[in-house]
Amino acid sequence: FPYYVYSDDFTRNAVAEQRSWGGQLTGVEALEAEKLEDRLFVEADGVFAFSERIRRRFTIVPGLDLSSVHVAYPGANFSDPPPEVSVLTRSARPTVLFVGKEWERKGGPCVIEAFKRVRVRVPTARLVVVGPQTPVAGAGVEHVGYLSKDDPEHARRLRRLFEEAWVFC
Repeated sequence: FPYYVYSDDFTRNAVAEQRSWGGQLTGVEALEAEKLEDRLFVEADGVFAFSERIRRRFTIVPGLDLSSVHVAYPGANFSDPPPEVSVLTRSARPTVLFVGKEWERKGGPCVIEAFKRVRVRVPTARLVVVGPQTPVAGAGVEHVGYLSKDDPEHARRLRRLFEEAWVFC
């Protein structure tokens, strides 16, 4: 029967870039995981990647036809859909929201550099950073830290941040 794979990363990529969990695998573990994943990707009826960057990285999978790999960006993953958000719900200040625990891997430093350029044109803009434990600082940057969707108070706060944001990054 047909099946599809939705991926934000894969072993062969993580090992090649020696980052995150990929750099922690033994040689045998990496080879076994790569062999399994390669077969899953090649035999799938389609592969969905979280980003264009990850889609391009699929070129390193032997035998995979890149035309079967498509980008399907992730969105907010709340268990229940948020209510309609009106312009009145948004923050009065132009707000960019970044949510992700892996600041470096998810392009956090690039976000900071881009946000500096935004602040030149929109001095009142703010960047709200949720996820990383290590503080993130800069003009207009608000570091919230980690919020767990499993904690009711954290979930309410995260939902409120999504509702206030003008842009998600």
